[in-house]
Amino acid sequence: MEHIEEFQKLNIRVKNILEEHRIDVFIETLKDNIQHDVHLWELDSLGNTFRLARKMKAKLRQPGSIPLRTIKMEVLPLVSHNL
Repeated sequence: MEHIEEFQKLNIRVKNILEEHRIDVFIETLKDNIQHDVHLWELDSLGNTFRLARKMKAKLRQPGSIPLRTIKMEVLPLVSHNL
């Protein structure tokens, strides 16, 4: 994933920033359909966050896969009307 490589290049240049903040910044730079799912995991290392983002992107490339975020947006309005 080119995006991760570019982020790593910039990350090396930046000093005195907590790992937690680096993770948040990286997640905010992801595409929405990946960003949401990666954020839910609340990972504690940048390396693990990179790995999860790669896995999520690979999963989205699989034929017939539907992003979790899309499913939630379609189902929630139907559920709230039945309450």
